[in-house]
Amino acid sequence: MSDGHRGDRSDGRTLGATARVVIFSAIVLTAVLAVPPAEYTRTDAVDGTDAIGLAAADPPDEDLRALHDRGVTGEGVKIGIVGSSFGSYGNLGEGVAERERLHDSGAQPVGDSTTDHGAQVASVVAGSAPDAELYLAELGDGPESHTYRSAIAWLVDEEVDVILDAGSYAPTDRGTAAVFGWAAEYTSQQDVLFVTSAGNYGNKHWAGTVEGSGWIPFDRTTEANEIGEGTIDGPVSLRLYWESDHPFELYLFKHRPDARDVVVASASETDGAAGIDATVPEGSYYAAVRTPEEVAPPEQLRLFSLHQPLAHTEPHDSVLEPASTGSVLAVGATTHDELLRADSSRHDSMIAGPGTVETAGGEVVGTSAAAPYVAGTAALLKSADGSLSSDETRELLFSTAERNGSATVVDPANAVSAVEPEADITDRDG
Repeated sequence: MSDGHRGDRSDGRTLGATARVVIFSAIVLTAVLAVPPAEYTRTDAVDGTDAIGLAAADPPDEDLRALHDRGVTGEGVKIGIVGSSFGSYGNLGEGVAERERLHDSGAQPVGDSTTDHGAQVASVVAGSAPDAELYLAELGDGPESHTYRSAIAWLVDEEVDVILDAGSYAPTDRGTAAVFGWAAEYTSQQDVLFVTSAGNYGNKHWAGTVEGSGWIPFDRTTEANEIGEGTIDGPVSLRLYWESDHPFELYLFKHRPDARDVVVASASETDGAAGIDATVPEGSYYAAVRTPEEVAPPEQLRLFSLHQPLAHTEPHDSVLEPASTGSVLAVGATTHDELLRADSSRHDSMIAGPGTVETAGGEVVGTSAAAPYVAGTAALLKSADGSLSSDETRELLFSTAERNGSATVVDPANAVSAVEPEADITDRDG
């Protein structure tokens, strides 16, 4: 299939000569990927035009409300929040101590604080730890490595206790600036807890170890990984990651029932990362991966679809930067039954929080809700016991969490009770 069109079509959508999948297992990339372009995990826009008013945000649940009533409110704790923007200036409430605009664009941020992802995230933090001071680092869209580095450095200089980045980054190249690894190491050295969203890629990620050459099978019957459920239209973004300098080719195909399938876009790389960003008309589409050379020794691949679910998936280790990096605290999202959401990314050292949080501006969902909830809980711990280090805070969050199936779910009441017994909540339902 060197002409870029799919080979003889069968029910299994076989593309031709294939490499062989040895095992299905995920890998964690080392933090050597440059930041641009960025892909934030975002929630749907919230209806309304009134400012959220962070200082007056409601607690996300009764556990936090009970802690607030007992005087555990995050007072004396500083939380830094990294985001692309935080809505219009001046309408985020008294909870914001400082706001730094670090991107180079001359344009003012658009949208108000009820529809902006960064402001929604900040609202969950403010509702969780209402008396904490918030420091907002605004990166702009598609931040470069130096911008991200400047944001982290500024927040550390402001002596924040917790840094939250509720976004996920999906770079298309492996650059020389290991900015996420640097951020994880630097914040750890400075005794700052770095909290981040694990991402919403549990059903948008495939991983496998392959050898041989040709088209890569996603299971035993097909080399096509269908994108979305049925027909789709609009933006499609694919990312392929591997660790060596072996060449791999990433393809986006459109399926045509009465004709040969056609290549919509492709990318061929040898540096460990390849990406496709396209806007497509309504139709059926799938991803395919090919290697023109023999893979030896076996190579581990990870494929992400940033917007639509994939037909063949591997939820384990379905995290992007910075969640895959070092000592950061990655946060997954749970259902109302405290089970991991189907779309929540998974990671071995991940804690989880509620995947739906109501704010004054509307509902925040996914790990964009869970990560700020956990960051706010960490601030409550620090306010209850100011002597806690970032490592001790992290350990307390895990050791006091509730285990529910594969989910390790943060429990604010248990965590605070471990350092301030008088704040114990014995009747959580009453």
